Amino acid sequence: MPDMLAPLHDHKGRKTPSEASRAWFVLVTILSLVVGLSVSDGNIVIGSACGLVMATALLNIGWFFLNTIGEGRETVALTKAVTRMSDMNESE
Repeated sequence: MPDMLAPLHDHKGRKTPSEASRAWFVLVTILSLVVGLSVSDGNIVIGSACGLVMATALLNIGWFFLNTIGEGRETVALTKAVTRMSDMNESE
């Protein structure tokens, strides 16, 4: 099983968010919109605004927490094609 908290290398060698951060994004986005719409009694504009405010706060807190936990972990290639590339540096 791959390390969900490890940072990922993209095709240019930059570190990108971990799989756990990506899952957190999807979870928070969906939950925030559902809660926002339920609080606003179905008003799409107000519900979206409430969801956006909630998602902003929750995403920042969650990403800070996940990055702190995954800080010392070995980076993992984003795709198999990235592992075939020999020059994985963060200069670009």
